[in-house]
Amino acid sequence: MRVFVALPCDAPGPLLGAVTLIVAFWEESRGLASMLATAGFVGTVAVAVWSVLRGLTEWPRLLEATLGELRPDRNALIGVPSSETQSD
Repeated sequence: MRVFVALPCDAPGPLLGAVTLIVAFWEESRGLASMLATAGFVGTVAVAVWSVLRGLTEWPRLLEATLGELRPDRNALIGVPSSETQSD
């Protein structure tokens, strides 16, 4: 729940920092400051996407623990001996 409050409050920070850099270097190297700010944003997004994708692949199957609890009951009801049960 706190993430939904923190995200909108923290999101303008890097953007304002990038704007500050661009304004500070307006005369000397405005293009370089803009490219560095863009590269920073792209790098941050790449790390965030990688982290989310990594987390999704390590996520347990939906209701895995519940299905494990119900499997012996189902096997007992259909008459499968416990030695013949196979695990997924």
